[in-house]
Amino acid sequence: MKKKIMLCLFFALVIFASTNLCATSVATKYKKSAEELKSYNIIQGDSSGDLMLDKNLKREDLIVILSRLMNDEERAKKYSSETKFTDLKSASKVYLPYINWAVSNGYIHGVTKDKFGYGDYVTVRQYQAILLRILDYSSEAKKWDMVSDYAVTYGLMDGLDLKPDDFLNRGEMALMMTNALKTPKKGSTLSLLKVLNLKK
Repeated sequence: MKKKIMLCLFFALVIFASTNLCATSVATKYKKSAEELKSYNIIQGDSSGDLMLDKNLKREDLIVILSRLMNDEERAKKYSSETKFTDLKSASKVYLPYINWAVSNGYIHGVTKDKFGYGDYVTVRQYQAILLRILDYSSEAKKWDMVSDYAVTYGLMDGLDLKPDDFLNRGEMALMMTNALKTPKKGSTLSLLKVLNLKK
């Protein structure tokens, strides 16, 4: 009986250690990707330098990050603030031009015809669709039920195991974005990184 208990405890410790090792490995990937994006000035930390990788990402904050990815922040921050979305009437005026820039360029859509989803957290599938559009897979991004499958096919989910309707944190966002940077745009042999000509 003692041997059985000891054996069970041993296997429990092995499983626990393996789980911790796996979690540490994933966290390391997130940090590496985030540091890469920081070197391109795509993401920034808080006042203490914390990149807040475990913090869920709001839709409006993602838009600011996208404007930096696309080398277009200066234009995005000065974009027209007129909007059709009713939920943006009380939104911070800082975000309005960024949001309208992203919508006008087709990078993001509202959660409904009249509502942007201001203050909502980004889901994995929403972000997958955005990255597909940036890679010129716009027709694929329209097939909502297939978006996550396309994201896997094109390598956007390498190193990740997420459900489509999970909320996205900044670490997951960073890894998916660096995966996208390595991915050729549709119909091209050039990676997104080469096309955008990002500089450190």
